[in-house]
Amino acid sequence: MHHLISDGTSQGILARELAGALAERPRSEHGAPSFIDVAAWAADRPGLAAARDHFRAQFALPYRHPYLPARGATADAQRCLSLERPLPAAVHAQVRALARSHRTTPYAILLAAVFRLMARRTGAPDLAILTPLAGREHPQIAPLIGDFINLVALRVSRIPALSAAALIDAVKQQIQGAVRHQTFQLDELLDLLGVAFDPDRHPLSGLSLNFMPQTGRMPPPPGAVTDKGYKLKYDVLFLVRDHDDATAIEIQFRAGVLDAAGAIALFDELCVATEGLSHD
Repeated sequence: MHHLISDGTSQGILARELAGALAERPRSEHGAPSFIDVAAWAADRPGLAAARDHFRAQFALPYRHPYLPARGATADAQRCLSLERPLPAAVHAQVRALARSHRTTPYAILLAAVFRLMARRTGAPDLAILTPLAGREHPQIAPLIGDFINLVALRVSRIPALSAAALIDAVKQQIQGAVRHQTFQLDELLDLLGVAFDPDRHPLSGLSLNFMPQTGRMPPPPGAVTDKGYKLKYDVLFLVRDHDDATAIEIQFRAGVLDAAGAIALFDELCVATEGLSHD
């Protein structure tokens, strides 16, 4: 079901509705609209032209995303492997302090660190990173089960030349623009740019970051590299689980571009890049 007919937010809604039904709690008289109503609304989305113009301007200069180099022959280059570790406590505190001083969120700070890290890793000063938005900006959609999540492209240029403050500001502007124009779907952007789907890798960017706020204390993440059992279209996908007391970073990566030692080195470099934002 996940990302076929429903998204991650829907799983929580379904769990609450099932619990309510099993407890025989009365349902609200003001239920969510039907998916048919939402589809009719989406066919004539308000602000669609402005959203199209935003992303057209963002990719006015041609973009060809860099691939991480292959690490040699592997049995299944697409195989998704994963390393999850907590940010060191000092780095976690630095992220919070930077977010306060720049009047932004930990999400923007960590995204800026990933831009800087991957610009260095790929040697590309111009990068696009994909990030998911919930797609539930309309309040009536908030309680509805469905697949509303959308991937938006955030693009920053001249990354090595930007100071930490300038990089964080550029990332903030990209996030704000994407949130305002998130009705424009990723497949529409690919059509606009004339980019064809690739059966092996994501056609627009090999990099993605998913920031997931969590409640409560962080459970101990597994420290070893694990096999996720499925294929990955990205070169690297950063999953950030931000808890009240700590932040866990899960790095999912293709077996064809990193091994266990390479993933550990990438995590360590991310910590250094994040710390570096405080010292520019």
